[in-house]
Amino acid sequence: MKTLPRSALAGFVVTLILAATETVAGYPRPSAASGAFFAAAFIAYLPVAVAAAWALATMLPAHGLDLWLPFLVGLLRVSRPLAGAAASRDWSLLALSVGAVGILLALRARTESKTQSPPFLFGLTVGIVLPILMGRVATATRVSDLVGQERALSLGVVAGLLAFVLLRAFVARWPKVGPVFLLGPIVSLGLWSRPPFAPAPPAGAPPMPAPARRPDIVLVVLDTVRAQALASYGHARDTMPNLEAFARRSTTFRRAWTDASWTLPAHASLFSGVRPGRHRYDSGFDAFERASPDLFLAARLRRAGYATAAVAANFGVFGGEGPLLRGFERVEAEPLRPYAFHPWFFDIIGAFPRAPGLRSLASGFPGPSMRAPWVVDRALDFWRRPEARPRFLFVNLMEAHLPWIPEERDLGRFGPAGLDTEDEQGAVLGRYLRAGAPTPVETEILRARYDEALSSLDRSLGRLLDAVADRTGGGETIVVVTSDHGESLGEHARFGHRNSLDEAATRIPLILNGPGLKAGAVRDTPVQLVDVFGYLAQSAGVALEPGLDSRNFSERRAVVMEHRPGAQGDLPASYPRGDLSALVLWPFKYIEGPHVESALFDLEQDPGEVQNLAAREPEQARAMSLLLRQLAGPGSVRGAVPDPAAEERLRALGYVR
Repeated sequence: MKTLPRSALAGFVVTLILAATETVAGYPRPSAASGAFFAAAFIAYLPVAVAAAWALATMLPAHGLDLWLPFLVGLLRVSRPLAGAAASRDWSLLALSVGAVGILLALRARTESKTQSPPFLFGLTVGIVLPILMGRVATATRVSDLVGQERALSLGVVAGLLAFVLLRAFVARWPKVGPVFLLGPIVSLGLWSRPPFAPAPPAGAPPMPAPARRPDIVLVVLDTVRAQALASYGHARDTMPNLEAFARRSTTFRRAWTDASWTLPAHASLFSGVRPGRHRYDSGFDAFERASPDLFLAARLRRAGYATAAVAANFGVFGGEGPLLRGFERVEAEPLRPYAFHPWFFDIIGAFPRAPGLRSLASGFPGPSMRAPWVVDRALDFWRRPEARPRFLFVNLMEAHLPWIPEERDLGRFGPAGLDTEDEQGAVLGRYLRAGAPTPVETEILRARYDEALSSLDRSLGRLLDAVADRTGGGETIVVVTSDHGESLGEHARFGHRNSLDEAATRIPLILNGPGLKAGAVRDTPVQLVDVFGYLAQSAGVALEPGLDSRNFSERRAVVMEHRPGAQGDLPASYPRGDLSALVLWPFKYIEGPHVESALFDLEQDPGEVQNLAAREPEQARAMSLLLRQLAGPGSVRGAVPDPAAEERLRALGYVR
């Protein structure tokens, strides 16, 4: 019976260390997101760790559990590179690993005392931490440049186990020294536990008191939701009933476009009131030439006396100290950073992708992007807090971005089972990127998963909209629900959004509830995302300088969209290359770029952009080309200086390959 308590204690300690080290690596500072991940990882690891400890204690002498558990964790740490080496027949790495294990066992036999052993908890804690720590150090230094990531990880883990074996023998002889080696983790955790969100310094002039009549503002961006996916925009499926209910008491703009077809430039236009060619938040421009974030909406509203908060799910754009978050006093935009390391928690979920318990657990915690239930909870924490100042709340929700993993209750609602895990979708779309397009059946299943993900998103969005309607603080509240861009789901043999200005990638929903807008009204006047900036700033009484691209909703005639992609890498043949610009003068849409054939479409007669009218209507095409060149910004800058940290975040989201 002594085996079970000892195994339970060992499993608990191992679980605590694994969950804590992965949380610290994924979240550089504590937050609600880090707490959620730690709890989820702890629950997932505990039964596995206890079972492993019990198996080792049963097969091996109990006094060796504090030795063999660290060896097992080290082996698991290098299991991924070893599996890759076996698949690629990299015998040198396999031979190196086997040799290292032999050396460790021989060294352990020479140094192990038959009469003395180190404290049990010392062996567990130091033996687990050292291989993990040294493995990460090796992959983050020049070692990885010299021998590659996989070999660096293996060498780091082996070095950590080697140091552990030597320390274990040392502490066995002088056990009173053992606690000294625990000071490192304690100091690290102490530093990590500093306050997570220090208030951002005010941009420019200090905030001035705002009159009570200024409205509260809630701006919700549904990342990657295309207009064609909503019933109010013509979709046959009722994907988002809560949003449709909100639309019935608000004003819906049926002809709304983004300014750019991916998140960073689109949000920059939304926040600045100018087009991408002027604010230059796009891959084809130098980062140091970008417009000052002190001119963004949040900074302006904060200077005008607003309390500002942002809760953003898209870590690729909003993670870290991104300029888009300048001016927000409170920020919750720091989800897990899988590009920095690969947590075993993901491996467990990936090994059992359809296990009901694990799937529910995965849907409730922030992973590569924060899940909508978690985001809405954080947003409501701010919204329900008493505040004397008017409030500006920005919320970014990510469920419609790949991978499309609906909640269990929504899975299968709009189509047959299948392609409901990230690996399955990645395999299909990876084949597509290699010029092996998804089959018609796969395309329909992917569209079903996308629509089902919208249903999951809608459930959390409904909670947010209901709470905002219930608690307005006695004054007016402006609520905007829109998207930053759309998504191609097989149209023109394309999937995704970044390398296209098609309607599927650029037509967005725009639904507003606020002053000057009628409940249930539907407007067909053309608008674009940049116009939302002017409406919100003017409604808040913020003076705007002349020369902005933002227009009143009733004044816009021409819609201009731009894409400056920089280096694009390998793309399927169906995608255009290089810079793109598009102009909409309803009902005509014109697209041109230096590496594509100019195209003219009549969106009223041909909403799917199938028939190119440029040759048939040359005068119309020529006139729109001249106007587009007057309105659009400059092309990509040759040799634009990249932002390495931003590129890593975008690579994790699939934007950079």
